[in-house]
Amino acid sequence: MKQFLNLVLGVLLITLFHSAFAQSNYNLPPLKHYDKATIGLKSFQRLQVRNLQILNDSVRYSFNVVIQKKNLQEINYIRVVEGNKAKGGALIGGATMLLLSLVSIIEVQADIELEL
Repeated sequence: MKQFLNLVLGVLLITLFHSAFAQSNYNLPPLKHYDKATIGLKSFQRLQVRNLQILNDSVRYSFNVVIQKKNLQEINYIRVVEGNKAKGGALIGGATMLLLSLVSIIEVQADIELEL
């Protein structure tokens, strides 16, 4: 029984961490201005930029304090960071604490001679 619970706990933790850290956002939301972004060019160059503005046929951004402009035809992808991961971290921490508490309760109930 204890090995089964440890296995379930391990699988659950791996699943939670994988889903939390494997998320990436390559589809742009409907906004036109972003504080931070990553631009992937068709020349396989990746730029970490600030103050990204999406115009009709181009993008304007700040890279190394210099404002630059690129045509959309030169860009392979744009990845925008939205928000932070505080909610996901709190959810993972709470779920882990709950699961460990349940496993401890089950172990205490299984061992009658264990003294609290």
